[in-house]
Amino acid sequence: MDENKLNTHDILSEQKIKSSIDFSNNETKINPSSSAQYSEDHGIPIPVSSSRSRGCGIKNFLIVWLDADINDSDISYCNSVTDLRKIVDNIRTFTNVDKCVDFLTGIKDMKVFIIVSASLEQIFVPKIHDISCIKCIYIFCVNTTDHEQSDQKWSKVNGIYTNIQQICDSLKQYINQRNQDLIPMSFVSMNHDASTYQDLDQLEPTFMYSTLLKEILLELNYSDQAVKELTDDCREKYKDNDSQLEIIDQFEQEYHQHTPIWWYTFEGFTYQMLNRALRTLDVNVIVKMGFFVRDIHEHIEELHSKQFQSQQSPFMLYRGQGMIKSDFDKMINTQGGLLSFNNFLSTSRNREVSFEFVTTTTLNRPELIGVLFQITVDPSVLSTPFAQIDDVSYYQESEEEVLFSMHSVFRIGEFKQLENRIWDVKLTLTSDTDPQLSILTTRMREEVVGSTGWHRLGKLMIKTGNFNKAEEVYRMLVEVTFLDAHEELSFLYNQLGSIKVNKAEYDDAIQYYEKSLKSKKKYLPSTHPDWGTSYNSIGLMYNSTGEYTKALSWHKKALEIRLRSLSPHHLDLAESYNNIGEVYHNMEDHSKAIFSYERALEIRTNSLPLNHPDLAESYNNIAEGYSKMEQYTKSLSSHEKSLQILLKSLPPNHPYVAMSYDNIGLVYAKMKEFSKALFYHQKALEIFQ
Repeated sequence: MDENKLNTHDILSEQKIKSSIDFSNNETKINPSSSAQYSEDHGIPIPVSSSRSRGCGIKNFLIVWLDADINDSDISYCNSVTDLRKIVDNIRTFTNVDKCVDFLTGIKDMKVFIIVSASLEQIFVPKIHDISCIKCIYIFCVNTTDHEQSDQKWSKVNGIYTNIQQICDSLKQYINQRNQDLIPMSFVSMNHDASTYQDLDQLEPTFMYSTLLKEILLELNYSDQAVKELTDDCREKYKDNDSQLEIIDQFEQEYHQHTPIWWYTFEGFTYQMLNRALRTLDVNVIVKMGFFVRDIHEHIEELHSKQFQSQQSPFMLYRGQGMIKSDFDKMINTQGGLLSFNNFLSTSRNREVSFEFVTTTTLNRPELIGVLFQITVDPSVLSTPFAQIDDVSYYQESEEEVLFSMHSVFRIGEFKQLENRIWDVKLTLTSDTDPQLSILTTRMREEVVGSTGWHRLGKLMIKTGNFNKAEEVYRMLVEVTFLDAHEELSFLYNQLGSIKVNKAEYDDAIQYYEKSLKSKKKYLPSTHPDWGTSYNSIGLMYNSTGEYTKALSWHKKALEIRLRSLSPHHLDLAESYNNIGEVYHNMEDHSKAIFSYERALEIRTNSLPLNHPDLAESYNNIAEGYSKMEQYTKSLSSHEKSLQILLKSLPPNHPYVAMSYDNIGLVYAKMKEFSKALFYHQKALEIFQ
């Protein structure tokens, strides 16, 4: 029976392949050094902040309108739909109750608002009220005197409305609150030591990637066509929404006639689109809006330098929001540590405005805990820039709003309960010289080193698993690189080849690797260790396609180069031996596989710390080879050594720890010691669950 093998090598110099877990009766290869690829939020709290209504055209909201008398040719009806689509882009209309109910029961991952005519209320509402995706029900009745009130009170029924504009106003308020509920936050505990090898993997991914993404976006040079490229993309998304298309045209034609903050606060696609992309780390959208992020940031910096040039004493800001209990508990457990808001952050100088918003937000929402943040800000220290925006905002209101640039980081202070479900939490804006934050930032920057912002962006896209965007970036870099820049071209082609391997497009990968080799011949002697890197990449590609003889040949070429050009204990040698062992394993020549794995272990033992996770990988590989040869005692010994290292170097609930428990259980099962096998499988299951 074939075993589920995890690659143990760097497909790209910046990233290890992240394996999937196979729960079949096979031992699992462990690659504890691999960098997880994240494309979604992880452990993000649910906050609520600003009291103003912004934006429209949100894709995860849906309006369902049920009325037996709907007439598509009626001008009044068409105007009503147009008004509603300024708030929510997606609208479905029905004239039949049963068809509408069938449609609603099949909806997933959408928040639904119901508009139902008064004549159908008593038939329809009882059938759909408890459907979880439905958030609000609006009863539409032109003449309230003719409306017969239902005896039963339904909690989701928002009220009776006589015109569509009233419903639009209510929708704006509701959607604004729910959008603010999703503002992303990340926590870093007080005892987090980023100087250790494994700790970056324990960071919430949103903290790491939003930090790096902000830096990169501010470094990039944007073309004069950036605004048009964004609006062209938006026109495709909103091609059936005339009201949104008008706003998109206005943005393209008048972008430089208003300030960036004016556009950010404008009632249009900009606010919703940007914040949703930052919340979900939708890198494609974020990069398209990168010029806008940079312009907002620079506008805040400009205002900050004018407003706080003479003010040196600390002052207080406030922010009201709601959090679900699990995230509030996480914040309590992080007291003394760091809290980051991973988008642009709205606060106020006015405590009453923020406190009123907390009480309003948590009203009739028992799942939320209200939080009033009291934020101490010292303008005399370097930190995330902030500025009061009342004079430059689209909304000329006197909320005394202060806007922080993307990814502001605060130190969490004291907690105090004000009311039953409302807490006061003290925050202090961190300075750029904060010791813990400085160490974290330095370590994260090491993950995506590059000569330009675009190079760093390509590496970050690979880190986050956005291979299509990474390919787009590296293709662009090839196009702007001079033909005689052979070293740069060799690197770019190698990156593109590695991306193609990750996308399982192996023919294209070979072409890029050959281009990389061709460029390399023009600037490197044949004995240079970089040849080993290229040969190794091609070997990995052939191993992935099952062409093991070719893979072995290329890996041996890589090893030969590295033996001649590197020191005896260089980790690249361990990589080559490990990869050769991998190929032999796939060829079912397990004695040769073990020999190669042991050579890799010997080098790693001499070059790495005692409990480095790569040592656990080597022991696991050796154990698997012995298991295939039915030498179960030796296999068990190596698996246990692997487990002990993982327990010392990774969190106890890390999936690689679970894999190790599972592998030990499989060996005990092969030894017919089923009680011990069950014990270890249960340990694995506790983590996997």
